[in-house]
Amino acid sequence: MEHISQRDMVATHKGIRRLLIPNGELMISVPDLDTLCKLFTHMDLTLEHRFYVIRMMFGGQTDDFDFHYIGLSFDILSIYLAKAGFATVWRVKDFGLFND
Repeated sequence: MEHISQRDMVATHKGIRRLLIPNGELMISVPDLDTLCKLFTHMDLTLEHRFYVIRMMFGGQTDDFDFHYIGLSFDILSIYLAKAGFATVWRVKDFGLFND
């Protein structure tokens, strides 16, 4: 989702919602800007690690597609999802799919 421009965010979510079966669930995993900001400002973090956090915020920028157009937190993403017509949004610790 962070690779979608802010102006296209609601339309993209509406398109995804249209494809879901009735009562279907959409699971989204994005870099959490709230967490990343806390990490970046942590006094014990080395400069190398802070640079790594910046890359999670803005993308690795290794090619033309590796850019993040928006930083998302649970609250911000919830607003976009509500505008797209999603009725219920909740946060989970993890999906159990990979080590995040």
